Amino acid sequence: MAIKLDILRNRKNNDNYRNYSYADIHFDVELNTRLPNKPTGSVKNPQDFKIDYDTNAIYNSIHNIFNTKKGQKILNPNFGLDLEQYLFENISKENGDIIGTTIFEELPLHDPRIKVNSITVLARTLQNEYKIDLSITIPSLNNQTEDVNGTLTTKGFQY
Repeated sequence: MAIKLDILRNRKNNDNYRNYSYADIHFDVELNTRLPNKPTGSVKNPQDFKIDYDTNAIYNSIHNIFNTKKGQKILNPNFGLDLEQYLFENISKENGDIIGTTIFEELPLHDPRIKVNSITVLARTLQNEYKIDLSITIPSLNNQTEDVNGTLTTKGFQY
């Protein structure tokens, strides 16, 4: 015999993040400045950590994927692009093409929320870095198109 719980049918969750498709903790983990002025437990704290929503959550994900080496994530050893390896070889157009192909093929595998439209990788030999310009589409956000521009250096991928 099935149990039917009608009392839950009309309940709505009014949490702030329900107005968004995606919500992630801000990449640099910052405490939010909105602190309650009432004792803990008397009122729900609106937000302890700074939260990024929708496109900013996806930017965090891309940053994380770019800066993770394969094998670094224990439960998913294939996660990450492992692009740092190309910085210890000659900075060249050929290696830039390999980086671009790697990003184009693997980024959507690690974050299925996005589709890569185009990518440009510019080798900057004097600065020992690659400038990366990426155009993505986010189908679940009404096919919103975003440009991700950053630099790949020995310190990782930075916006």
